[in-house]
Amino acid sequence: MSIRKHVEQALACLVDQPMWAAGLAGPIAWFQFGSRRVVPNPRTGGTKEVGEYALHVDCPWRWVEAWGDSRADHHAEHGGLAHLGHPPPICNGASATDRGAIELSFNDGSRLLVEPDLEEDTEEWWRLLQPSVDAPHFVVGSSGIERDA
Repeated sequence: MSIRKHVEQALACLVDQPMWAAGLAGPIAWFQFGSRRVVPNPRTGGTKEVGEYALHVDCPWRWVEAWGDSRADHHAEHGGLAHLGHPPPICNGASATDRGAIELSFNDGSRLLVEPDLEEDTEEWWRLLQPSVDAPHFVVGSSGIERDA
């Protein structure tokens, strides 16, 4: 099976799910999808709200409107992504290339484009995970696809 097919198969879980929160953790952009869950927060000792799925991106990306204007990108300031999930767009499609790029389309016509810099030998471009669930992460980087515990 091609890399594209493996990636599209992994991303299929996001289809029909709302993307209800986005933000930054250092250089990594995160996007929360699906049902909201409250889980323990080991850093604070309290709790935090996470999605059923999360997409973490550590390469160039853009969120574009239906008409093509950029709504946010990898140069966004801390806190500059919160507006992306209001109102929560529903993912209605996921496609990929054999080179690790992905496109998520949403019911409002917007798209999330993740476009790895193929010139950089980066260990990880993006990962798909289920926060606070003991399941492997689906990781894509310059060396291909990996499963990370």
